[in-house]
Amino acid sequence: MILILTIILAPLAVFAFRRSKVMTVALVTLFVVQAAIVLIWMRGWTAQSYFVNHLRVPNIIILDPLLERYLMAAFWIVVAIVFALGVEQIINSFLASEPKFAATHGKLVVVLICEIFLLTLLQFGRVSFVGTAERSAASSTSPSGTREIQLLPMAVFFDTNGVVIRREDRSIIWRSVGEIGDILTDSKGARFVWADHDSRVFLLLKLPEKEYAVAGFDFAIHQDLDPTDWNRDAR
Repeated sequence: MILILTIILAPLAVFAFRRSKVMTVALVTLFVVQAAIVLIWMRGWTAQSYFVNHLRVPNIIILDPLLERYLMAAFWIVVAIVFALGVEQIINSFLASEPKFAATHGKLVVVLICEIFLLTLLQFGRVSFVGTAERSAASSTSPSGTREIQLLPMAVFFDTNGVVIRREDRSIIWRSVGEIGDILTDSKGARFVWADHDSRVFLLLKLPEKEYAVAGFDFAIHQDLDPTDWNRDAR
């Protein structure tokens, strides 16, 4: 629905501000980037969209969560600036038709940008509160430093689930490993343990009784491991 609305509203917005080259370029760029973000979400290329829509798809591409956070912050700041400039142009066009008002409104632009920026921060806070969970997060790098694995907690109503992702050679592209269910809600901590140097890795959750291995992955063969393999080794 958002993609369809973007396709419909983009030409209308560009046509409305066609006399301003700056606004035209800004709007075209903004709508193109917004459409790209929606397509990335639909493909499940972020951890959250993978968790919501593509959890059963193995080995799917996941954008680096840290890079995603920075890009989305930059996107919303640009949205705030473009929106403020658009409002300023509308007000400027109105005031320019009134002989008693001057046509310079630099202070108005600054005020609008500040207001929209504050609203953007509130939006960040809301999404962060309902979309992710900080507790039980874990990440680890192999002894050689070439392989990484990460647990990303996901808030599901009152419970906490998780997505496990991996990457090699510090690529900006991660790959999905699997999911952790509601057991993450009761976890008091999580950590990864490497076996066979760089190859096999297990995810351990600290539960009230003791620490359990709940997932495993082998980078050499790109396959999941039976968590009980670590339990047998530990014994």
